[in-house]
Amino acid sequence: MCEKIRNMEETPCEGTRPTMIPKALQTCCRPGPLTRRISSHPQGDAQRAPSKPILSPLQGFWAEEQPVLFKTPEDSKNATWFHRMGILCFVLLIFSLQLKVFASEFSLDTVLDRTGKRVGQLLDRFSEVTCTEVVSQTKLAPNGKVASQTKVTFDTLIILQMTDDDISIEESRLEQGKPVKGKNTEKSLLVTNGFSVFLMVFHPSFRSSFEYELGDTIDLGGQRMQIVHFQQVRGKRSPSALQLRGRDYPLEWQGEAWVDPRTGTVARMTATLKTSLEDVGLKSLSSEVVYQPVTFVGAGETQWLPSVAMIEAVSLRQHWKNTHQFSNYRLFSVNTSTKTEDPQ
Repeated sequence: MCEKIRNMEETPCEGTRPTMIPKALQTCCRPGPLTRRISSHPQGDAQRAPSKPILSPLQGFWAEEQPVLFKTPEDSKNATWFHRMGILCFVLLIFSLQLKVFASEFSLDTVLDRTGKRVGQLLDRFSEVTCTEVVSQTKLAPNGKVASQTKVTFDTLIILQMTDDDISIEESRLEQGKPVKGKNTEKSLLVTNGFSVFLMVFHPSFRSSFEYELGDTIDLGGQRMQIVHFQQVRGKRSPSALQLRGRDYPLEWQGEAWVDPRTGTVARMTATLKTSLEDVGLKSLSSEVVYQPVTFVGAGETQWLPSVAMIEAVSLRQHWKNTHQFSNYRLFSVNTSTKTEDPQ
């Protein structure tokens, strides 16, 4: 403490509390344009003994009080205004630099590259994962009330087949227990599958089939997520199709995804048809898939996998709502062995 006091020198100011100014700063700084002293020498400034230079107004960033002496209260107000404007400019400069860093780090291409890589890793893992899937199929009457409903539980396995220019995904479902049927279950229900891998929108194989655009950023449980808008390019290959009367009709989607720009993890996807298929009887189709982190015990890894998928379809005469709930994810492996025996 004594050493610090010896290295400091008091500069008294009329009408204000003395401010401690380090000697090191006194020797390297010069009075700023706003610095003015009040002479107390009876013969004026000409015969006043030379004084050591004081800090310019920039010291206001660090000092507790403004070290500059002023003749009038109006001068003090002006200095306070300049002081505040300096701080504001400094804050705006730092903020603009942060925006430039964010823009360069999380550009559209960067986000798409990270998301595509993450989706590719997830699909490779999907073939080793099985889960419990509860499918609720609901048919609504014109007044919005439930006309028919059933709930079925499956043990689901996703089978992925990849070739040089195509990806085929199938869901193998093994029914568990008996279906829980509601009223009027004899009426036709909508069968939906494949929405657990709706992430194919961001797979590198389909990147040329969509147009992407960065949207706003949102907060999801304290984690900043980047909204990415997407829409299908007309005539390009689609990752999904409508099967109707033995024929496949490619679906053109448009929607948005919540993506972690640092890891490429997708937390939520919503989509609707870009163009209607009223010529085949489908007026509208929408989907929403929510993903949650799943940690595999023993594997030491965490993946964001589908938690719930909701699909709503409206035809010329019917209205359906299907919900898929996924849980109890687990890894499995198949061990095979061969034994060769000598011929007798």
